[in-house]
Amino acid sequence: MSKLLKKNNKNKSVAVFGASGFIGRNLITLLVKNGWTIKALMRNPHYANFLLPIGEVGQVYLQRCNILDYTAVEESVKNVDCVINLVGILSENKSQKFYKIHLDGVKNIAKACLKYNVVNFIHVSALGISEGSESHYAKSKNKGEELIHSIHKKAVILRPSIVFGPSDNFINRFVKMASISPLMPMVGKGLTKFQPVYVNDLISVIEILISKDIFKGQTFELGGPDIFSLKEIYDLILKFMGIKRLYFPIPFVIAKFLGAVCSFFPSPPITIDQVRLLQNDNIVAQNSKGFSKFDVNPVSLEEIMESNVKQYSRSKL
Repeated sequence: MSKLLKKNNKNKSVAVFGASGFIGRNLITLLVKNGWTIKALMRNPHYANFLLPIGEVGQVYLQRCNILDYTAVEESVKNVDCVINLVGILSENKSQKFYKIHLDGVKNIAKACLKYNVVNFIHVSALGISEGSESHYAKSKNKGEELIHSIHKKAVILRPSIVFGPSDNFINRFVKMASISPLMPMVGKGLTKFQPVYVNDLISVIEILISKDIFKGQTFELGGPDIFSLKEIYDLILKFMGIKRLYFPIPFVIAKFLGAVCSFFPSPPITIDQVRLLQNDNIVAQNSKGFSKFDVNPVSLEEIMESNVKQYSRSKL
């Protein structure tokens, strides 16, 4: 990014909901480099002090905000140039439910942006969601998108496929599994297809959107250059780890039963809803708007795996 653009961003501020997550950490690093002042919003800011050294003194400000509290959300979007929502959950617990987070929380952010005339509102959703899905995650995400556009006509929605990168929650989960187990379970015979997106490509698109007044009110599906089945992702991981494991296919019916049993665990390794998600491919639809609109050439999963295999397989997992 040019020094001129960094200078132009010096007096601009952005509120990032869900700033302490995997995508948020990487996004804040990029925005700091390009001169933005960041209001990093999350439920538990005392767990996110690691964000402060990323920027200069005062450039990254941590603030407590529960998106289900409209008053807190409203206060959070005051006096900012743009808002980015990264909040999402893949499984439910007693305090976090799909429809609360993906619908009620999103409604609060959209309403607050409209009230304070924050035109530049970017919402990161997910690929492969629809009203017709069996998954409550997918249904709630889809309804959240519909609600956003009914409230904030100029909001931009991004639908990435599975996002990967160092310290992600996707590849690293399988790496950890492979490092401790001789068996690799494959739900549905491992045939579900994904189009993994490199985190740096996703955050580059977000930065372009908040830096330029373009593409208002549009939705973009973002997928990497390659499509992999779950089995092919396992193959790739084991190849770069330099180990062999036995694959253990699990039919969807049995996987749902296991998901039901695991739902009683504090941190379930898999849920019924996640099994439902795996019944459908997670790839970009034909003729959809994607990375080409932003002049971004997405990086392949294999390229990053090869250059970061040691980081993927280290003991921090």
